[in-house]
Amino acid sequence: MNAGVPELVVGGIVLLLAIAGISIALTKIRNVPLRVFIFVVALAAAGVTALVRLNAPDAGAPGAAGFAAAIGLDRLRLAFATPQVLVDEDVAVGASGWHVRGLTLSEPHSIQVVADGKAHADKGFSVYVMSASEFDDKFLKKKPVVALPSFEGIKVKSFAHTETLPSGTWDVVIQNPESGPGTMTVHVKIVSDPN
Repeated sequence: MNAGVPELVVGGIVLLLAIAGISIALTKIRNVPLRVFIFVVALAAAGVTALVRLNAPDAGAPGAAGFAAAIGLDRLRLAFATPQVLVDEDVAVGASGWHVRGLTLSEPHSIQVVADGKAHADKGFSVYVMSASEFDDKFLKKKPVVALPSFEGIKVKSFAHTETLPSGTWDVVIQNPESGPGTMTVHVKIVSDPN
């Protein structure tokens, strides 16, 4: 695994804690050259250990990224991430039809989905966020789907929700449940890491 921002932050914190601990321990030694020597050796060992650990292949151990998640640094990264607009467009959805936009996340991201009916959406539209496999294996075959409940709006005229999605491939589906004539227009905006 290559060192990314969360790993570097954790490595820096561990290194600072090691330096502080060593500094406190060294104040008990009266011989100044011996103190400096021990300090430099300990600092080098901590740095080499951190670099080896951060660049080692993941062997099932949680590593720095797991540690970062455990202490909440992944949330801190999400809080300071730059918003990125993935979709911002009007989509036309025919009677009993649907429109889908796929998202592939290599790591968890806060995702905001906003949908507003613009034309012929008086009776409402449905919004779903589901895994790509759920879409392919069930939605397309008209079987009951398991969508993320917090990202589900049934027969709504507008919809907005923000939540952190885990890594993986996700589909945002806008569906026109009406079978009558006409095409509805829905404005869809999907933002990654919104502020």
